[in-house]
Amino acid sequence: MSKPTGVNDKLRIMPATRTERFPAYRTLFRMWAARPTNRTFARNIGILLLVGIVFSLTTDRFLTVENLTNVLRQVSFVGITSCAVTLVMVAGGLDLSVGSVVAIAGVVAAKFAADVGWPLGAAFGMGILAGAVFGSLNAFLVVGLRINPVISTLGTLYM
Repeated sequence: MSKPTGVNDKLRIMPATRTERFPAYRTLFRMWAARPTNRTFARNIGILLLVGIVFSLTTDRFLTVENLTNVLRQVSFVGITSCAVTLVMVAGGLDLSVGSVVAIAGVVAAKFAADVGWPLGAAFGMGILAGAVFGSLNAFLVVGLRINPVISTLGTLYM
């Protein structure tokens, strides 16, 4: 029989008894921890947990529902934007203008809601439309004119 190469092969030949299974799990963990990206991930999660523990011990308002809701609300646009940037990165591109496009979409939506007096749904639609226009401009520059993505998005970053 050939030597197991992957995690699935190691799991398939894992011993059945509990006392024999522990060294096999330890081997699988060592294989996982040997990858540099997994070590970085584990280090970042450890730092995040340490910061959470320190803040929860030093202040009484850190683990309240209001604070956690506020943190999630503040981070939500970063999460939504990162979903779109992930698609660009997987395709092999690089978009430097993401932050400015999100900012201009927010400003357009706020202007239409506050200054013009439009309903929120229509104002948000105008913000989405503004973001789509700048995104389409970036797409035209990169795909249509074949300009380097770094150069074209750096240019639209300052529009």
